[in-house]
Amino acid sequence: MSTYTLDDEIILEEDNIQVTKSFSADELAVPVIRLRITSEHDTARNIQVTDTLPPSFSMDDIGFHPKYDKDRWTAYQDGQIVYERTISPGETVETVYGIRIDDPDEASPFMRTPELTVSENKSDIEAPAQEAITSIEDIAPIEQSQSVKDMLSTTGPGESAVEQSSTTIPEGTSQSQSGSPDVAQHASSSNPSAEADTSSSSTLVSDITDEIQSGEVDEDEIEQLREALGLEVSRSVNAKIDHLQKRVENIAAYESALEKLVDAARDDTLADLEKNTSELAKEVNRLDRRLDEIETKLSERDVNTRLDSLAADVNRLEAEFESDDLPDAQEVDELATQVDNLTETIDQQQEQLDEFRAWREQLSDMFSE
Repeated sequence: MSTYTLDDEIILEEDNIQVTKSFSADELAVPVIRLRITSEHDTARNIQVTDTLPPSFSMDDIGFHPKYDKDRWTAYQDGQIVYERTISPGETVETVYGIRIDDPDEASPFMRTPELTVSENKSDIEAPAQEAITSIEDIAPIEQSQSVKDMLSTTGPGESAVEQSSTTIPEGTSQSQSGSPDVAQHASSSNPSAEADTSSSSTLVSDITDEIQSGEVDEDEIEQLREALGLEVSRSVNAKIDHLQKRVENIAAYESALEKLVDAARDDTLADLEKNTSELAKEVNRLDRRLDEIETKLSERDVNTRLDSLAADVNRLEAEFESDDLPDAQEVDELATQVDNLTETIDQQQEQLDEFRAWREQLSDMFSE
């Protein structure tokens, strides 16, 4: 058996009749399998195209479009769906059936070759041995049922729901068979006029909208209608939702732990900064006191004492000079050396004093900021 992808076209031919099968994800309201049938025969021919649903799909997962030969389709209990019609020479027709899927990749099992039967006489074409599940008119048109599904899927908590018929739809029974007021029943009116069918379906949608907005229906009834229309969430979607919820919870827990860590680190940093600032302030005060002590000692003891000693030496030299009792050269040199040493000491102490004053001003400016 050949393997096809969703992008492929499956082509089969018999007796100058060609059938091309393809998949379209977004051409119509729902994903569809499209069949394009072309006749190159010189006379009219009766055709039968038989497709089989994958085992994982049921008749509840497909639908037909009223503008694409909906009435020419028949569904059977063994999962076969059969399209029959008469095609004229040179004619090309198209028909589709929609499939209910959450992801386009889920349509891959449908990409297999259908069966084609061509005959001059319609009576020569045999129908499948299985009993038909329902006439094709009982299957809801795709776009009409989808409009109801889209509307119902937006109904949230606290909003109203569609009031169902008093007769509950039995499990395994189609909506049209149960007699409930579904889209299929209104779309399949006995009136042959297409305009009447459209008007009936539009009226149903309008009635559903009014009842949703009126708030007269409880959540149990809307839930039953959702299940009947196949709006229940698939297991894969539930799994994805659960996974996302767990991730959100993990992120929230991580965020809370991170906030506590940041708060603790901030408190520790502020405490250390306050401690260091206090210790630095104490050290500045200590140095400030020490500087005052140095200034006091310089001003009261060393400088005054040495200046007095120097003045005495000067007076002594002046007296000796006036009495012509001059000192010898050695005494003069010694005296000059003392004067130089004293001057150098005074300069050094003055430089230290200036450095201390500048450093204290810098500390004061830093703490004043």
